[in-house]
Amino acid sequence: MKFKFTKIVLATSLALGAAQVSAQGAAYVGLSAGWDDVSADLSTPSSTTEGLSVSGPGARLLAGYEIAMPNGFLSFEANINDSSAEYVQETGTSALTVTKNLGYGVDALFGTNLSRTTEVFGSVGYEMTDMEVAVEESVSGQAASEETFGGLRAGIGIQSDITDLVALRLHWTRTFYSEEAVTFSSNPNEYEVKPKGNAFTIGVMGKF
Repeated sequence: MKFKFTKIVLATSLALGAAQVSAQGAAYVGLSAGWDDVSADLSTPSSTTEGLSVSGPGARLLAGYEIAMPNGFLSFEANINDSSAEYVQETGTSALTVTKNLGYGVDALFGTNLSRTTEVFGSVGYEMTDMEVAVEESVSGQAASEETFGGLRAGIGIQSDITDLVALRLHWTRTFYSEEAVTFSSNPNEYEVKPKGNAFTIGVMGKF
């Protein structure tokens, strides 16, 4: 996990460093909040459950560099996000809980001007997210395991300047995570988990 995070940080640093070559650019930081909804397929050798809705509020802290382009902009940014999205399923003597935790990633944004102060944009990037799966049974007790899921994400949004240094952003993204196996030391079952994530956020960006 640390190695994967190091690669993301290095790629982001290179992208931001390349962007600063342009004189028509500005660094920015932002904070946003919204709703996470992860649809997860979960399977064991004996059963398959599709479309588990792991949903709940989330928040995101980001930093990036924006380059002014003819009739638009190009931005490179990195973010770290946290979520309280959770799915709970109770069946008689057992309970299954899937929780979305800390995540981080990088994105490139391509925007075009709608007016002098407002742009619509598309985004592409890569996200890594920690998800915990917990199983509780009356006989064997509780077993929990956390796995890091990575995947490509794409999105669309709109950004509008409130002042020369402050902008409001609405952003929707969809992430296609890889399938990972979740195992437990105290439970014989192995769970194959394949999630797809949607996130809608509203945030404020400050340029400097």
